Amino acid sequence: MKTRILYAALLMLYCCSGCQGPRQPEKILHKTARQISQLDKINYQASITTCDFGSADSQTVETTLWAHKWSEDPLLGYRIRMKKNGESYIYNPPHLYRLDHQKKNILKVNTSHNANALAEFPMERLLFNELLFEDFYRQLQAPGYQKTLDKETSDHWIIRIDYPPEKEISQMSRTLWIRKGNHLPDRMDYRVAYREETYYQRTEIHHLSTKAGFSKEIFSPGKVLGKYPLKNHLSNNYSNTSLSIGGVVPEFEHPTLEGGRTSRRSLRGKVAVLAFWYKDCAACSAALKRLDGLQSRYEDQGFNVLGINSIDRERSLLKEWKNKHAISFPILLGDEYTENLYRVRVYPTFYLVDRQGILRHMHHGASDDSMRELTEEVRNLLSGQKGP
Repeated sequence: MKTRILYAALLMLYCCSGCQGPRQPEKILHKTARQISQLDKINYQASITTCDFGSADSQTVETTLWAHKWSEDPLLGYRIRMKKNGESYIYNPPHLYRLDHQKKNILKVNTSHNANALAEFPMERLLFNELLFEDFYRQLQAPGYQKTLDKETSDHWIIRIDYPPEKEISQMSRTLWIRKGNHLPDRMDYRVAYREETYYQRTEIHHLSTKAGFSKEIFSPGKVLGKYPLKNHLSNNYSNTSLSIGGVVPEFEHPTLEGGRTSRRSLRGKVAVLAFWYKDCAACSAALKRLDGLQSRYEDQGFNVLGINSIDRERSLLKEWKNKHAISFPILLGDEYTENLYRVRVYPTFYLVDRQGILRHMHHGASDDSMRELTEEVRNLLSGQKGP
């Protein structure tokens, strides 16, 4: 009798072991969203490691961030101070400040006048790639996202989220490490596979504090950013146009590798591909060579390519690369501002623009299928078909 009672007790304990905490991914994500919604102050250090298409090398960015919830701000809902690889940013609504070490001044943007300022500057990256935004977890609970409790350790729930399938993307997933003690994230792996190539990013939080003892004075640009003069950023060469299929693409103006300057306005009346790339990306080199051939074939019909490189800064090495690959179209020396304006996250990225400056197609990565589709889309636009 005692044996049966002991057996029944052990069975009940086993069956109820899941009652100690949420074990279903949806419940874990729901509780994480709730915990984040209750945070008032956040301070952390994070490292973001990326490996781009066609490259075996990885790059790591170190970030330190302070955030103070402010419900009156309609954009982020936080005051933010961030240090990233020697750069400094402050978002004290409605103003965004960026310390420019080279020019020794502080760029100031009024976000109430420029709704896209947070996209143009890398502000969406500051808060750990959405991981400390409540809406991110609400979104993951929507239908179409496949959620799996991939693994469980003594300290973490490891949840894999597979995104709904998209054109050209064979796989898109995020893997989250949620700490059991406080239901807050410690790490996220983000993977995108375009046919044969994969982009990978790992973000890890170190020294996360939700009871940080800082005052709102740290968000004062005068106290934090030094005594450089303030310069209002009026976006003379940039439009407030948002990036979307069927919309006019944002303006930009950059120096070219050969000298002089070129802007998006110089392409008016032409069908054009805006190609974002960098020198050590093998997939970029192969794709730009194909685009150069495409321009040679259709240039007399009004087709042009602009190569925009915001990563490589040595002109001599870029000229050597251009001569080696016999590229004839202009190479622009871009910047982080334009890359964020165009939401470049992987390389290469291509935007196909019609004669009116309207974005018709975008391609991330350079698989054979993607490049064939891009070629066909160019032909259709040159023949007068508008596309989507």
